[in-house]
Amino acid sequence: MHLIGDLDNKDVLIIDDMIDTAGTTVNAAEAAIKNGARSVTAVATHALLSGNACEKIENSVINKLIVTDTVNIPDEKKIAKIEVVTVANVFAEAIERVYKGKSVSELFDFYYEVKKWHLTINLILKKEKILELALLGALDEMAVS
Repeated sequence: MHLIGDLDNKDVLIIDDMIDTAGTTVNAAEAAIKNGARSVTAVATHALLSGNACEKIENSVINKLIVTDTVNIPDEKKIAKIEVVTVANVFAEAIERVYKGKSVSELFDFYYEVKKWHLTINLILKKEKILELALLGALDEMAVS
């Protein structure tokens, strides 16, 4: 794996649309740590978690994997490193807007701004700045999709 840039003593954020077997994400995390990264957080919109993906994640250098609930994650795959963020309200509002002939793109502009401020306040209080970046990355992915 070829990395570009200086990762020395940096908190690395890996953003992907989907994690299936977790091989690519785990390899990227290991490469980041080998190149001096202080920590690795991964974010993905869809967590398929096929085969032994959870075992790979659990045994990896990834500190936290943040995913959305677009795919059901069975209880046996809900490991400590995985945090699930719901998108149910966004989908419900989008469906309602389509049904009523309203703009769906306006929903994402508003949702992004509200969530950005909500997350910023919560994460400053928790002193976990990296999670803010991860969750905003997931929101950006939802807005583009």
